[in-house]
Amino acid sequence: MESVLAPAAPTQGSVGLTDSAYRQTRETGRGNDYNSGQGVEALKIVRDGVSEIGEWVGALDKGGRRRPQPYDKVIKSARELDPLLKSLTGDQLLCAMEATLQSRMPNYWHMVDTGWYGAPQGNPLEKRMGKSMGFSNNLGRQYFGPTFSGDATMSDLAKAMATQNIGGSYGDDTPLRLQNLDATMTSVLYEEQHFVKWNWLERVPSIQPYYEWVDRLSYGDDRSQPAFVEGGTPAGGTASFSRNGVYVRYFGVRRGITHQMALTGQLGGSMVDPVAEENRDGAMQLLARCERNFVWGDHNITDNNGNTVNYDGLVLALQNGVQFVGASQSNGMPNGYSAGLNILDFQGTYPDFGIFESVGRLMAEAGFVTNFRNMRAFMSPTVIEDLAKIQLSEQIQVLGQRPYTGWYQGAPLVGYQTNFGFIPFTYDIFLRRAGMTDQPPQTSATQAPGAPNSSSTVAAASPTGNQTSEFYAAPAGGGTDAGTYYYWLTAGNDNGESTAISLGAVAVAVGQVVNATVVPGPSNGNPCTYFRLYRGTVNSQTDPGTGCIATFASAGPTSSTSVTYTDTNYWRPQTGMLLFVERTPSNLCIAQMAPMLKWPLAITSTTVEWLLLLYHTLVVKAPQRQFLVRNIGRLNTRGLPSLPA
Repeated sequence: MESVLAPAAPTQGSVGLTDSAYRQTRETGRGNDYNSGQGVEALKIVRDGVSEIGEWVGALDKGGRRRPQPYDKVIKSARELDPLLKSLTGDQLLCAMEATLQSRMPNYWHMVDTGWYGAPQGNPLEKRMGKSMGFSNNLGRQYFGPTFSGDATMSDLAKAMATQNIGGSYGDDTPLRLQNLDATMTSVLYEEQHFVKWNWLERVPSIQPYYEWVDRLSYGDDRSQPAFVEGGTPAGGTASFSRNGVYVRYFGVRRGITHQMALTGQLGGSMVDPVAEENRDGAMQLLARCERNFVWGDHNITDNNGNTVNYDGLVLALQNGVQFVGASQSNGMPNGYSAGLNILDFQGTYPDFGIFESVGRLMAEAGFVTNFRNMRAFMSPTVIEDLAKIQLSEQIQVLGQRPYTGWYQGAPLVGYQTNFGFIPFTYDIFLRRAGMTDQPPQTSATQAPGAPNSSSTVAAASPTGNQTSEFYAAPAGGGTDAGTYYYWLTAGNDNGESTAISLGAVAVAVGQVVNATVVPGPSNGNPCTYFRLYRGTVNSQTDPGTGCIATFASAGPTSSTSVTYTDTNYWRPQTGMLLFVERTPSNLCIAQMAPMLKWPLAITSTTVEWLLLLYHTLVVKAPQRQFLVRNIGRLNTRGLPSLPA
């Protein structure tokens, strides 16, 4: 939009004519419009007809000042003089009219701009906003139709400014500025590519909610003697099998938008399609939960009504030696695997490449894997970072470079070639147990339960029963595990997690454990299905060393019964993990009843809701071919920023 604030005379670059329009007007006046004589003829008709129109610049007002007619009214009157004017195009006619008014009455544009001939009265800025320019007026008709009026447009704009500047002048053009909303969405969140396990694991169909398979436990007794005498018969042999199964679990999220927002999107009033955006956001939320459940799923954590709804992830399956089907029913595991057998502890020390050679040997020797094509090592980003640092410190230069093009240092680590097969590397941001930071949330989730009661306690004690302390005098990571630790506790349910309460500090000696006694807090009308325990070495929830060490079930969604969790130092906060996975469907797979579904809900208000559903379960058939390395420390953390909350 051209400026309408400068009451200058109609010269080049002044109000009413832009530079290009002014030059075009001058050319038209010399008869050069479109290399034809129409401009000259039109100019002659307009000039001759001005005297016949009568008072074309308006009548005198009561103060004796002459008010100009609106520019479009002058043009309308002039066009009625001769049919030739009606045949001219908008640009040709416009040039003829502009040239006529410029030559016959140079002050006309000033009169239109200020509202009347002579010095403006009252607020000058207000008067200068009174009329639109003829060039813009006719140009507007070409795009918006013959009823377009710059006068009406400027009136609306003036009203808009008056709405924002009541009682003052129209000196601020802020209300006239268009919103400069970028058409792109800024999102610093995980993407589809981060669902590395979901994208990589094999998915097999399940035709009913109970997925079953058969394990071959042996070909027969491999300790028997095969030799026999002439004429005799060898000893018999019988293979053994077991039939196992797990229930498909039903995962989903509830999403929706208001009808008003949907209508806004259909009319083009939204920068994105709101329905498509909700579908994608819901799918991302759902798949992120699945991705974390593949590792940390726990059948003990119920839904808000106390139903068993979760499957065991890889961590619990390897820890327990079985994968639970329900609250008390578990499937059998092949012979030769016992609880915790394939879990290795780094005790806080940094990673090294030797672990890959060791796991390769165990896979070949105990897991009988002859082909590593379906093997992959998923690892925390800190682990692959430190492995790259180790590799960098050991290399002199990358081979194959040309000195005259410049040297570069470092190279991506894509895997490790063991003596038994190649193991590819993939970093995984969903190996953390609690959110993306593994630290207590700073705000409570909507409809989360109240935080645990402040009477909850932590206390050091000696191990009892089958407990084994891992607070060592000299752990592999260096130093000693004896010292003072700070604990925090949260409560959660299907909707999310509460803020944390501090359990205070406790001094732990070598060989001791820490018992956390949790007293449920007020439910706030929301059930509590689990608790999370966080630990650090300084009294700060956001310290880089503070992190989640346990998620454990409550006594019941509405129970006020206390529960106790024992920290044996099995999990060390803010340490990394390596997860070796063999994805052949006979070893590990995702059993899926159907692809992701969108299930519309009944409409009872102007909010239209739907469910995104995914019916599946993780099936751990051969734990001997899966390995977990826990508590991997850092090589170097100097100068590294902490993660955002």
